[in-house]
Amino acid sequence: MAKRSLNNLMWLRAILTDARRRYLNVFKGTSVHETARLSLAASLRSSQPGGIVIGAETLVAFKTLLITDDAISGFSPITVGSQCFIGGGSTLLPGTVVGNNCIIGSGSVVAGHVPDASIAVGNPARIIKSNQKIGPFGQLEIARENRAKARISN
Repeated sequence: MAKRSLNNLMWLRAILTDARRRYLNVFKGTSVHETARLSLAASLRSSQPGGIVIGAETLVAFKTLLITDDAISGFSPITVGSQCFIGGGSTLLPGTVVGNNCIIGSGSVVAGHVPDASIAVGNPARIIKSNQKIGPFGQLEIARENRAKARISN
């Protein structure tokens, strides 16, 4: 019996995640760009239309929580820019603005503003690097270069 890989079902995952994105945009009032990727385990909670905006070529990983309401400050929208990576288990609190080309580390709790081309980690999240070259879905430029070198050498 031949081994089967879950990679053979990537087409099904693509259909499910696209259907979820459309559902969030139409029925929940979010604005998730069509090229953004959301984990099926990511949770987007907003009480008002337009409360969550996610830009192009952004990846939101598993068990991530984006929440626009709390008992103290009420409703504040969340904006995530283009070409970002939001790490698994992260929480974006009400009023968070993540700039373009940013990486949010896994398990981080983000409140406030993360400037463009930055890497933020921790609880509470702090900027550890700025002016980074970050590409689609939050990939560092050096990672893409290393991957290209590995393909050439094989």
